[in-house]
Amino acid sequence: MSRFFLLLILLVAFAGPSYSQELYVPIEVQKAYARGTRMPDGAPGPHFWQNHARYSIDVAVDPATASLRGEETVVYVNHSPDDLRRLVIRLLYDIYRKGAQRDSDQDPATITDGVILEYLSIDGVEADLSNPRHARRRGTNFLLDLPDPLPPGDSLSLVVKWSQQIPPNDGRIGTCDSTSAFSGYFYPQIAVYDDIDGWDTYPHDGKTEFYNLPADFDVRIRAPRNFAIWATGELVNAAEVLPKELRQRYEKAAKANEPVVIIGPEDWKKGLSMLSDTWHFRAKGVPDFAFAYSDHFTWEGISLQTGGRSVRIYTVFPESHREAYEMATVQQRDIMRFFSEDFPGIPYPYPAFTTFNGLRGGGMEFPMMANNGAPRSERGMMGLIAHEMYHMYVPFYLCTNEKKYAWMDEGWASFMDERAVAALLDQPPTLRRQMQTVGALENILGALTNVPLLTLSEYTGPGNYGFNAYSYPEYLYGLLYDQLGEPTFRKCLQEFYRRWNGKGPTPYDFFNTFEEVAGVDLDWFWQPWFAEFGYPDLAIEEVSGSEVHIARHGNKPVPIELTAVYPNGDTVSVFWKMDVWAKTKKVIVPLVYAGSEPPTLVYLNSYYPDLHREDNFFLAKPDPRPLDEYAGVYRIGRDGLLKVHAREGFLYLESLQGWNEYWLFPLEGDRFGTAEGAMEVQFKRDANGQIVGYEGTRFNDSISATKEP
Repeated sequence: MSRFFLLLILLVAFAGPSYSQELYVPIEVQKAYARGTRMPDGAPGPHFWQNHARYSIDVAVDPATASLRGEETVVYVNHSPDDLRRLVIRLLYDIYRKGAQRDSDQDPATITDGVILEYLSIDGVEADLSNPRHARRRGTNFLLDLPDPLPPGDSLSLVVKWSQQIPPNDGRIGTCDSTSAFSGYFYPQIAVYDDIDGWDTYPHDGKTEFYNLPADFDVRIRAPRNFAIWATGELVNAAEVLPKELRQRYEKAAKANEPVVIIGPEDWKKGLSMLSDTWHFRAKGVPDFAFAYSDHFTWEGISLQTGGRSVRIYTVFPESHREAYEMATVQQRDIMRFFSEDFPGIPYPYPAFTTFNGLRGGGMEFPMMANNGAPRSERGMMGLIAHEMYHMYVPFYLCTNEKKYAWMDEGWASFMDERAVAALLDQPPTLRRQMQTVGALENILGALTNVPLLTLSEYTGPGNYGFNAYSYPEYLYGLLYDQLGEPTFRKCLQEFYRRWNGKGPTPYDFFNTFEEVAGVDLDWFWQPWFAEFGYPDLAIEEVSGSEVHIARHGNKPVPIELTAVYPNGDTVSVFWKMDVWAKTKKVIVPLVYAGSEPPTLVYLNSYYPDLHREDNFFLAKPDPRPLDEYAGVYRIGRDGLLKVHAREGFLYLESLQGWNEYWLFPLEGDRFGTAEGAMEVQFKRDANGQIVGYEGTRFNDSISATKEP
């Protein structure tokens, strides 16, 4: 062994654990800084550029066969500094082709021939689609070599004719009954070419969502005259397509403070017929376009004045879901007002928003539209509406890359929908929800499947995609909110949206903007929570008089939330923000208490995840009696099992299903409870004095269990 390698081993052996506080920056972001397209302070750089597409689309739908035929002309402008030698065209309905690469098993009912390309030309010259040297399908991508490179500052005109089947409902789009459908991703679409990756060539496999930059759309959709159509953008030929009475209601809804029924069940029953079979929509500066059709859905409208304009708000649903959608139109208006005027206080960015009830459950966002299910509860409906509506801000207003960073839109939508619903219903998060969130996080954090958020969403799987896209980032945004406080957090978020409207920000543009606007270094937060494996773990090392010594054993920082209980029942609580860990791993927390006696119980971070919670408690005088008689396996209902362990002075309960764990401290006799009061139980004895089970409450719900023999 060489002396060099021996020295290296000794250095590693004695270095101890190291928690880097400098944020890792990938090479493609470093190159963007060097080229001046993006800046290290989070702003677009002086050399930022963006290509642009202008779509003119004519499509005809046949509801009887759920088929679509279209023709489009796309003017594509190259603002990049590069000569473009090929186009990447997305044919997203190719995901329904037999044998298509998919993240999950394909429902046989959704199998089609995919996109049938009938004609394609570049600047008037027809392309040979049968020549594999120049025209190749790769998953949902169509790679087309250009006859001549497209130089910087120049443009080309792409003409495509195609046809395809609209699939049955697949959870995002598709037919929802024999004469109604939501059609998204229906047109050949030029992929993004940007300053970070060049061409976006990730095929769509059904798991991650999409990445588009602002484009302009002029779209004409033809359908039988006994159908109505709703779409992204503004209807520009209402006078030509809507009968007089419907047009009057349509215009009334555009100024209404209460819902207006534009088309109701009675209108359809009378044999409603439009003046034209063509609906003409325009949308400028949106990343995508979608539409829906039906010959029997109810159409309601209302309006909201915000951001200096009137926004048209529509709800479209079948009569079978009237009960679920009874208040949805007003709820949409109230939620839009909350986002626009309260939090985050950014005016809704588009002239319209339509919720179409085309899914059996959940929801899917499109610019100015959402394809939603029909939750039965008020909170469920409002949460769904709020979640999908916030997607109008992200990904669409910002144009984030959902394929790479699903957490940059789903996490924000989850964070914001909770706040909107809590505010509008005046129902702040309950203790139950807080503890359930902590339990869910503790069940996943620290595992190999808990990959860092900066892992591209394309590289996650069924075991961690949902967690990394939704609940995990939602929780981290909450930590950041608590750290910065609402005024600063709001200011940072508003500036981030102002800077990056339509420009496709990366996570680093988000990180750096927040740091620059807040005026603080947050690498100590970004690096461990977004770029590293690991978990949060704080420990009470010592309680000395009125001082509590706390150590950070895990790499992910969390706040300190400390409670001390004194012999007379008094409590003292201390809260320190998580930046206390920015430069240290040990702190001493003073307890300010007027009495002279030391605390009998000190507990730490009941409402924050901690992977080794057994060292989050201090008992001055543990209950001297043996607690072994309480230990054992207990059955809850038919299938639930938990195990009670006797510890020195307390009981540890763990669910054998792997989700919940509790530390119970003696209260009186056979009565035990958690320190924060979430759970309290009274153990039961038989005639012989043997423990046979318990009864009690958890989150104010009654619980009971029987001890297994």
